[in-house]
Amino acid sequence: MKENKQEDMQMDYEQQLKLIDLKFICEITGLSRGGIYKLMSNDLFPKPLKLGRASRWYLKEIKAWLDSQHRM
Repeated sequence: MKENKQEDMQMDYEQQLKLIDLKFICEITGLSRGGIYKLMSNDLFPKPLKLGRASRWYLKEIKAWLDSQHRM
């Protein structure tokens, strides 16, 4: 039982650090690229982490944003 709890904690930790790209965000939100960038420019969407020329978002931040949208 203790091993399963440790495995679950490790999986939760890994999920918090998972990075996703804009294509995936468009798929899970139903928003277009332009719509996402417009929300970001109005500080209504999480900003990406820049990795060279690539932009990536933390999955946990996008999940939190989606949860906040469903509460409205």
